[in-house]
Amino acid sequence: MSQASFVSSVHALAREEWNALTGADFPFLRHEFLAALEDSASVGGASGWAAHHLVLHAGARLLAVMPTGGIARLAWQDYGQVIVADDHAEMLKIADQIASEHVQVMTDRDDWYLEHMTNYGALVLGPRTNVSYGDKVIGTNHTLPTRKAARYTGGLWVGKFLKTCTYQRVTPAASVVIGEYCSRLCALEGFAGHKEQADIRVRRYCK
Repeated sequence: MSQASFVSSVHALAREEWNALTGADFPFLRHEFLAALEDSASVGGASGWAAHHLVLHAGARLLAVMPTGGIARLAWQDYGQVIVADDHAEMLKIADQIASEHVQVMTDRDDWYLEHMTNYGALVLGPRTNVSYGDKVIGTNHTLPTRKAARYTGGLWVGKFLKTCTYQRVTPAASVVIGEYCSRLCALEGFAGHKEQADIRVRRYCK
């Protein structure tokens, strides 16, 4: 059984295990780089930014790490919620009321949501794609309506006075190619959660 926890220092984790998960292509996520930031006091109490890594263990084995886990934890703690709907029609109504910036749809009727949803910034359809692909690679739009503005407008462009909605769908092979680019970009920018969205699909659809 796996168990999630938070650690306040990368030194609490074995360097070899950490690096095996982050890979050699992303120097800014490697154990040595993060340890140097801590040792030089570039991060920590004195700098005003403290490390808070989310880790997943299965017994003594390290399964996954997310260097931005602390930020994700606060976002979920303050704003996250789980909404259970009786059926697809009710879920559609709730989703249109929320009018999210991004909407990821993974159901047995993704096209039905594409045909019927009206209030969203970008619709992400199916398990082969994700928000990171749209933000970093596919480019449907990265400047999207927030605070329920998707009820009356879409992503920013020259025709911003019109309401526009965008979506993405990719083949398994394309998901691998896009995912590799997306993973590198996210690693360089420090978007660990976005990076894992890409990595999961590269591992899943790589033949």
